[in-house]
Amino acid sequence: MEISIDPDWRTRFTRTAHAVTAPERNALARAARSGRLQRVVRGVYREPPPRPPSREDSHRQLVYAHDLRTEGRRVFVSESAAALWRLPVIGTPPPIVHVADGIGGGHSSRAIMRHATGVPRDVARIDGIRVTTLGETVVSLLRTRSLAGGLAAVDSALSGIAEAGGARIAREELAVLLDREGRGMGQARLLGALADGSAGSPGRA
Repeated sequence: MEISIDPDWRTRFTRTAHAVTAPERNALARAARSGRLQRVVRGVYREPPPRPPSREDSHRQLVYAHDLRTEGRRVFVSESAAALWRLPVIGTPPPIVHVADGIGGGHSSRAIMRHATGVPRDVARIDGIRVTTLGETVVSLLRTRSLAGGLAAVDSALSGIAEAGGARIAREELAVLLDREGRGMGQARLLGALADGSAGSPGRA
């Protein structure tokens, strides 16, 4: 599945790897010192947004920057995939991206949480970025988020996400994904049974 929501996002970022001459590197350093550019992650900068970003958008910018830095080699999962799907997230997402472990292994760090699940074979692409499918993303949130957070995410996915072109998950598909064992699956099944896709907003969910 490929979805286009913000196809021009790359134009808002600048990478130090693209500053190959001394004048280009000096100009980039001056822009960063003056505040005309903001560092998102090491080697990736963007223009300051015109207004303070929402929690979800701040996390989305992190995902964008990490995708640029690794040239699209990562698959984003959990809260990071939810940010690309535009699923509601209750609470403040941590300043860390969630990725499927599969790029040579390695450990989590202060910037990257590696999920030792292997790179999924079935992935979606949102604006060219690889993420877990909507169903897998929802199940991950149901397993790990709070009651409110899990319900808000699954209810939005069942009813259809306007920003994601109406992308939705059928209850039958959700039931299949929930019919497996693993850490947090008991909570996931309970929350999945409570959601009906009619709340209309995270608060009501």
